[in-house]
Amino acid sequence: MKVIIFLLFIFGFSTTFAQNSLVGDGFGGRLWYKPNNYTVGSYSGHTVCGQEASLYSWGYGPMGDTTTTPPANGIFKALGIDSVVYYTTGYVMAAITADSAGWFWDGIYSTYKPLPSKLISNVHFVDAGYDKVSFVKYDGTVWTLGNNFNGEFGNNATNNFFDTLPKQMSNMTNAVRTAVSGSSILVLTATGEVYTCGMRNNTVADIDSIPYLVPILQNIVDIKALSSSYAALDASGNVWTWGSGAMGSLGNGIDSVLITPSKIDTLENIIAISGSCDGYHFLALDKDSNCYGWGGFNSYGTIGNNDNLDVYYPVKVADHVADIMAGETFSYIVKTDGSLWATGTSNVVSIWLNLLDTSRYVFTKLDPTFAPFNLCSPVIFINNTIEAPDSICAGNCVNYNLSNSQAYTNFTWSFPGANTSTSSLASPTNICYNTAGTYTASVIISGTAGIDTLYKTIVVSALPNAVITGKDTICNGETTTLSTTNAAGSFVWSTSELTNSISISPNTNTTYSLVVYNKTCIDTAKKPITIVPYPIANISGVNYFTCKDGPITLSSINNANQYTWSTGQTSNSISVSPTVPTTYVLTLSNVLCTDVDSFFIDVEPNCNLIFPNAYSPNGIAANEVFLPVNGKQFVLENYELFVFNRFGQQIFSTKNVAEGWSCPKCDIGIYYYLCNYKLQDRAKQTVSGDITLIK
Repeated sequence: MKVIIFLLFIFGFSTTFAQNSLVGDGFGGRLWYKPNNYTVGSYSGHTVCGQEASLYSWGYGPMGDTTTTPPANGIFKALGIDSVVYYTTGYVMAAITADSAGWFWDGIYSTYKPLPSKLISNVHFVDAGYDKVSFVKYDGTVWTLGNNFNGEFGNNATNNFFDTLPKQMSNMTNAVRTAVSGSSILVLTATGEVYTCGMRNNTVADIDSIPYLVPILQNIVDIKALSSSYAALDASGNVWTWGSGAMGSLGNGIDSVLITPSKIDTLENIIAISGSCDGYHFLALDKDSNCYGWGGFNSYGTIGNNDNLDVYYPVKVADHVADIMAGETFSYIVKTDGSLWATGTSNVVSIWLNLLDTSRYVFTKLDPTFAPFNLCSPVIFINNTIEAPDSICAGNCVNYNLSNSQAYTNFTWSFPGANTSTSSLASPTNICYNTAGTYTASVIISGTAGIDTLYKTIVVSALPNAVITGKDTICNGETTTLSTTNAAGSFVWSTSELTNSISISPNTNTTYSLVVYNKTCIDTAKKPITIVPYPIANISGVNYFTCKDGPITLSSINNANQYTWSTGQTSNSISVSPTVPTTYVLTLSNVLCTDVDSFFIDVEPNCNLIFPNAYSPNGIAANEVFLPVNGKQFVLENYELFVFNRFGQQIFSTKNVAEGWSCPKCDIGIYYYLCNYKLQDRAKQTVSGDITLIK
């Protein structure tokens, strides 16, 4: 059990504060957990009272007083020591005074030093077990005295006697806490790691005479040890246990040895833990002032759950609790109203002060100020903090909470810069800030725990103002740029790009989004892009040439809004009669998108079919087939070609202008042809003549 003293001056009086587990350096507890001036040993109770910060004790344990006749009221004052700022009790006892000196005395386990003796200087922390005491100096070294049967000193040695001078632990220079059990010592370092020396896992097969790193544990802020079971509290409020599970001391339902620490899943938001060096139960306190207990020796009433069976999982045993103190056969708690409560059984000498000495199985209120005890009352100091974010974005709202409000009844809040200026609620909600700036909220709280004023500064940051600039509508296949005018912050587009502008070329309607963020605020914007299809400027015409004697119609059927021909005409079709070869260009537009097509018309000076007057189907000359030499230039209608011999007999006919007469077996001589055809819009024509077949 451990106590730290804080000196406060309120209304001109000096008040000494103490607690079960030293805090103030970032270790020993979390959140609002602060000290009271009472604690317990294995079978004893203790407090620090008065301007001199003297230590008073009762019950069965190291009293620091060699008087053979106990005081009438059973209260012993430790002799030769005042200005106590921290103390710890098992079967032996140790303390730290205001000059950072470390003190030791015993009284149950042995009588080596029955009176307080100053043994070591520059001490920051100390923990006592039933046969050893372990000091932590400000330089992070660990010094231990007492029995070193199993290498608990961590100095790579053992002894079979009670060593009355502190010995330094090897390889340890950044310790902040120790926890002494029956056969080992835990060490917590400034980096949140836990080491052990001595009988690991309560078995002689695992003895570490130099510090051994306990696996898994990280970010630990406090450690406690029972006879052979261990607990650690991490910075997130989780409790981890390992070692012997005897009588449910691990809180996880098992009673065997657990080598690797395991988190107790049923506990959360824990701010303090407590256990006795030779006990079998733990207590835990959560941020809402609820006290939980689990473990053994509950036949004595140690847990306070109105039962005498051992408890294998944490159970809630009290609320409105400010501090917890687990002994071996009993427990103390201090409530938020400053009252002292106890459960369990005394050993030899009563721990019940003003109550009849008997076993009790629920926490029962004590009165230490009752005559003839005349002790000081528990003095609690609830360190409240305002729980709210450090920074928000303009336009957002804040819910304010106090880390512990149970001991207070009056609340006067002030919110400069917010839409709500004041509140009398314990936890005001929806306090909104619309303008960027730095604002400090304050609350005056008062109640049984006194009066206090708390402050919370909130930085309200302007939104990054995500605005996307760029085209809303583009043509299908067109590439365009989207950008933001915000110069500050970081950017994330829906395309996963991280620049302040992106190039896009969608082929369907698409909405692009942008997230702009700085250290505090995020803003988003969306930009829908509409895709407009291109018009297709496909000019259709009757032919690609003309004979000067008739117009040609050019047209394009499309959903365009505007037609523009190179002739200046704006209809979807035009009629042209070029006299020279001409290229006609059509530009189609649907307001946003355009397409262009061209049509070439060649002007043919002679539009009559021309036939050769001879041909030679002998397989060796170029003129192998008789047909019109310019037939492929025209679009012909009703085409017919006939060939006759000199006797007037028809020997060939075709209606395909590409098919000609070729007759290698025919006799050399003169033949006759007749051709009917119609050219474009002209009248039907007939041409005839003779042709000479040569070989």
